[in-house]
Parts: sequence; structure tokens; C-alpha cells
Amino acid sequence: MYLKIARGLLTFLALAVAVGAGSTANAQLEEDPSATEQPPIGGNQTTSITLPVQAAGMNANYYRVHVDGDNFSWQISDVTYEPNSTRNGRTISLGGSPLTLSVRTWGLAVTGSTPTSQYIDFAPCVGPVGEFCNTAGALRFRFKVDPTLTASPATTITADGSNARTVQLVWPTTLSDTAVTASCMANNDVTPPPSITVNSASTMTNASGQATFTITTTNLRRIGTSSTPPSGSCTFRAHANSNNFAKVDVLGQFIAPSLNVSPSSDAAPPPGTTTTERIVTVGTRVPVASGVTVDATCSVEGSAATVSLDGSAPAALQTGSKVTDINGEVQFRVKSEKLISVPPTGAPHARCTFKVRELNSTYEYFAAGKQIAPSVSLSVGQITQTGTTSLTATMSPSYPGFAIVPNCTVNQYIAPVTATPISASTNANGQQTFDIVTPALVITDPNTNAMPSAYCTFRAGGTGTAGLLQFRTGNSCAMSLSPLPPACGNPAQ
Repeated sequence: MYLKIARGLLTFLALAVAVGAGSTANAQLEEDPSATEQPPIGGNQTTSITLPVQAAGMNANYYRVHVDGDNFSWQISDVTYEPNSTRNGRTISLGGSPLTLSVRTWGLAVTGSTPTSQYIDFAPCVGPVGEFCNTAGALRFRFKVDPTLTASPATTITADGSNARTVQLVWPTTLSDTAVTASCMANNDVTPPPSITVNSASTMTNASGQATFTITTTNLRRIGTSSTPPSGSCTFRAHANSNNFAKVDVLGQFIAPSLNVSPSSDAAPPPGTTTTERIVTVGTRVPVASGVTVDATCSVEGSAATVSLDGSAPAALQTGSKVTDINGEVQFRVKSEKLISVPPTGAPHARCTFKVRELNSTYEYFAAGKQIAPSVSLSVGQITQTGTTSLTATMSPSYPGFAIVPNCTVNQYIAPVTATPISASTNANGQQTFDIVTPALVITDPNTNAMPSAYCTFRAGGTGTAGLLQFRTGNSCAMSLSPLPPACGNPAQ
């Protein structure tokens, strides 16, 4: 009758100091397939087992002990070892008393659900020591070391960066000073594949059975519409052949964010300025994404207008790019100048388009301009004397930077009138000052029909309602003077 191990008597105690060694020569025996397998014993621990009491009829009075395997150490209570052997010995029939087995598994192979080939046999023996031992009734206890591992946090890594993971190793209590190895792999379905690395490749557990690793990932997020996102994983094991492992998944994504431009437009500048300056905020939406490159292209419509981007020199075309911040946004400073025009130039505008670099969709900011036909008023309406007179012309609506163009006309009886610009264009109040040089306004001609005339018009940009400057002129011979000037002679009637 085969002897069976008592159920439920495996008790885990504190680790004992190992005294055996796995290097004694000629100690390893081949396995006896007729031995009765017992539940495997976990390593790195102290275990109490109970050998059954041998039947009296068998006259058995002890158990033969044989330890098989290398790379581990053991200690068994109440065992007398044979001289020069640490693997073979005997123990008396204990009559149901527990036998304590302490095993340290340094270097012991880990094979998961299948126990290792290393074991301890207890074969019941009859007769005096050295007599027949019933190997067919031997009880075989194998060593199984396959710790449970958990990774914390267990969440999937979905973003680039460094991610700490603590691996807890337990069998059946925490295992300190045990190597945990790590390996990572990335799929090759996307080009280039993501980078997934772990530091370190192997780490010893601390007193709590924990080992900390850092997983570093790059290229997890791609801009585009592909259906296969970057992915991979990192696996942690206590041994290369272990069935138990902790796994941390890595899963990237393809994103195609839309953009929100705020503000999306500006009205034409109010009177007093021809410039619109605006901080334009461009934000990613659906999803909000940091680290995305946004390209900007700004151009103008209307030959006189200019645009500058983030302080660049004004020009008809500007380009730039920025990377979105943690809120998924970038800001561009757009300055649109000379947005007011007069005919024949059409209304000028500035336009900026924004796009995610890898995508085709564009989003717009529009700075409107306008065309005006201003009127001009003059500080002096009439000049009655020769010499130089200062005159201020004001355009309405008033804008700086426009040229008010004078045009002076005289007939054949008077010398030309000149209007000299003091400034080349209107100031901030829409004003421009002129010096008017006036010749003799009164002539003396016996022909009383010879009447001099002169006037000047002032237009902003040469169009719009003109300001009119008049001159008081005359022929002294046609005046009611008494006496008439001698040069009048006999005036024509």
C-alpha cells in the first residue's frame, strides 16, 4: 500500500539558513518513475511536511532520504546523513510528527506549472538500516519556483516619456534578493516603429519583494489617419522560462486634430490707424494635443499692405511654425499694416492660414481692410497777398501715412502758384502742412477784360472730395480807382 502525504499540512515558516550543498559527487540518482508525486514545494522558504506512519506489518522503521538536483541548498530536520554525503541519509519513522524542510532556491530553474526535475525522495525501509527500502512507495517532493508578479501601476502607457513601474514578486510570500528581468518589444506595423526601452534589464528585489523599472517610450503618437497605432509591451519575469509574468502594455494613437483660431477675423482699422495688431491663438481640438507643430502662412491682398509675424520685418508674405504647449495651443502675433487704401487701389486685406504640419486642412485668420474716398479740409480758404503762406490740409476720415496731393491752376495773366509739401504724408491726425508761394495777384492792364485767376485743390491720394484754396485776384485798371494808375492809359470800354 502506497503511503500518501497528509493533506493540508504544508505550513510556510520563516526561512532557515541552508546547510546543504548541491555539489557532492556521485549523489545524483536517476528518477524512479514509480515514486508517488506529492504537491510541489515552493522554494526560498521553510516548509513542514508530515511523513505517514509506516504499517506495522511492513516492519518499516525508517525512511531513506535522497536529494536530487543542483544549484540549490536544503536543510531537513531529524535526518542523519551518510558519511561524506549531503544528499543521502535516513530519518526514523516519525509517527505523524512533522518534518521541517528548508530550501533556498538560488539558481533553481523556474518552470511554471511543471515542477523542476529537482526533488527529494523519502523511501520507506524495512529491517535494519541498510536493508530493503521500498522505492516503489517512495514519496517524491519536487521544487517549484514560479513567483507571481504584478506591475504597479498596471495602466497602459499611452504617451511618450518616462514611466516608472514597480514589479512585486511573491511566492507565496515576498521574495527579496531575487532577480527580475525585463524586456520590451514594439510592433513594426508603423514606420518608423515606436521606441520602447526599459531600465534596467535586470533588477534585484528589495526586502519587500519589489523591483522598480523605468519604461521610456517615444514616437507613440502620430499625426495622420492610419488605422494601426504604434504599440508594444514590456514583460517582467523572475526567470526566462516562467509561466508567470507581469506585462505593461504600450499603445499609441494616430490623431488628426482640428484647429480653432481665435479670433478668426478682425474688422478694418478704425479712423486714426491703418494697422491691426492681434495675438492669434491657435488651439488643437478633437483631440487637444500638445507637442504638435502648427505652420502659419500670412499674405496680403493689395499692393500697399504688409504683414509681420511675431515681430518680423513687414512684408507681403510671412511664414512661421510653433509647437503646441501643454494645453494644445500656440500663439502668433500678427501685425497687418496699411490696411486702408484710396482709389484706384482696391481694399487691402491680410490673411493667415494655419495647419497641423502633417495634415492638409487649413484654418484662417482674416484682417479686413477698406477703401476710402476721403474729403480734405483746409486751414486757409483764401489767400489775398503775395508771399509764402503756411496751410494745413486735413483728410476726413483721418488716417496717417497718406499723401495729400495739391494741384494749383493759374491763367495766362498770373505767374504760377506753388504748394510745397512740408511733410510727405499725413501725420497721426491725418494732417499735412504745405507752404503756398503766391505771386502778384493784381495786374495793371489797360485791357480791362484781362482778369487773372488762380486756385489750388488738395486731394488725399488724388481722389475724393477736394479742399479748395482760392486767391483774390484783380486788374487795377478795372477797379474803381481814382485816379487810375498811369499804366491804364485809356481803358477799353
